[in-house]
Amino acid sequence: MPRLPHSYVAIEISRKSWLAGIKSPQGEKIGLHTLRAADVAGLQDLIEQRRSKAERALDRAVDVRVCYEAGYEGFWLARWLEQEMAIEAVVLDPASLLVNRKAKQRKTDRIDAKKMVRALLAHDRGDAAVLSRVRVPSVAEEDRMRGGPAESNGHGVCAFLFLPGGGTCAGTDSRQGKRDMKVRIDRDRCEGHGRCHALAPGLFELDDFGLATAVAAGNVPPGMEGKARLAAANCPEYAVRVVEDDG
Repeated sequence: MPRLPHSYVAIEISRKSWLAGIKSPQGEKIGLHTLRAADVAGLQDLIEQRRSKAERALDRAVDVRVCYEAGYEGFWLARWLEQEMAIEAVVLDPASLLVNRKAKQRKTDRIDAKKMVRALLAHDRGDAAVLSRVRVPSVAEEDRMRGGPAESNGHGVCAFLFLPGGGTCAGTDSRQGKRDMKVRIDRDRCEGHGRCHALAPGLFELDDFGLATAVAAGNVPPGMEGKARLAAANCPEYAVRVVEDDG
């Protein structure tokens, strides 16, 4: 069966807004579209509009490939895309794009969104080295990595979702000050991927072999709870664990 043409979408995520870079199968230009943070309805409309436009132009079905970096939103967005739109998202290891960012000495949504689209396109064409993919855990696995269950909408949406208007889900940093939190690293399981340090450099250091160690005996300062959970949720070896004490 002939391979379907693809639209490629990369989502650059921040607490204030999302930036979607889209490359249609008709050309090489990457369009940029700004959305409100966590506006999944707007994202769905945008993807479907661009897909329909491409299908009309090509007179055939068009598949959609989506990627975003593991970050504040955790993995709920990947689950939402799969369940609501039947799209398998590629969740990128943030460290896999850090080298080029450092060379540029700056980081902007405009550069990153386009770069992620190009990386996804190259990966789809067979260049496996251009990016590293993070395995999407189940909601239960994420709960265990965070140190306990959090309220959820079925997609694990409380995994570090910062809502429009500045609110946060239950189970995120809104509980800071009520619990003492520590991070623990199983050195026997750590393989030196460095994702915990890339996502939470204030909580982790890397030794000469690239293996992670916890800063300040693993004590998590107030306001860093979300980053601690984020690092634990994105460790591919499950070497990072969050421990909370109701005290």
